[in-house]
Amino acid sequence: MRIKRKSPCFILAAMVLLLLPTAALAADVDVFAEGAYNAQYLDVYIYANINTGNLCSYGVKLTYDKTRLNTPTATKNVAVWYFGSSSPGNTYMDPVVDSAASPATITFIGGKLDTGNPTAGVTGMRVLLGSVRFVRTEGSLGLGPTAETYFGITASLGRPSPYDNFVTTGGQVRDSGVVYSVTVRQRGDANGDGYVNVQDMSMVRSYIVSGGTPYAWMDCNSDTAVNVQDMSCVRSLSITGHY
Repeated sequence: MRIKRKSPCFILAAMVLLLLPTAALAADVDVFAEGAYNAQYLDVYIYANINTGNLCSYGVKLTYDKTRLNTPTATKNVAVWYFGSSSPGNTYMDPVVDSAASPATITFIGGKLDTGNPTAGVTGMRVLLGSVRFVRTEGSLGLGPTAETYFGITASLGRPSPYDNFVTTGGQVRDSGVVYSVTVRQRGDANGDGYVNVQDMSMVRSYIVSGGTPYAWMDCNSDTAVNVQDMSCVRSLSITGHY
């Protein structure tokens, strides 16, 4: 019987894969929080890129600095995550705020079980899990590219073991394969570089004309849409010198 030899290219490709760092491989689920602040509020939106399997549940915990943020109003995304035949379906637990903890926390637990299609679950990119609005205790602007640290915003697993948080419709638990990140920027800092200036007006204009990703901080006037009104808002902020 003839022995089939591996080609040099095949061997080289295998070696490259072995040498790649683990971080280079896609996570099972990428959870990322986007925060946008003005002088009064900080709004945080929690999204997920679901890279493996269809999820039937999720669990994420946010922390925050209660000396700089208070009166959180948290909501879940019932348009996507619901139990029943259609949204909003049957009542499921609301986000749990623990303002007595240090740091304070908000836990989002949710899932989807569509009785008409029980194995559908949820998949896709930039899937909204939930959001929260905080009232700020002071109104400083121009916090720069480390605003998430200033506000104490972090994201992590909702409920550690023995609970299962991220579970596929096939029953696989993905909790150990979830990567978390948080980015907070001033509203109007459309390109996320820490400054509000004419470059941000160009970024908003580009989105209006060509589309793309509507990052939370692109919504300068906080009306949940990115449009020409946000260009005017950015212009106003850039004139006042905020960054």
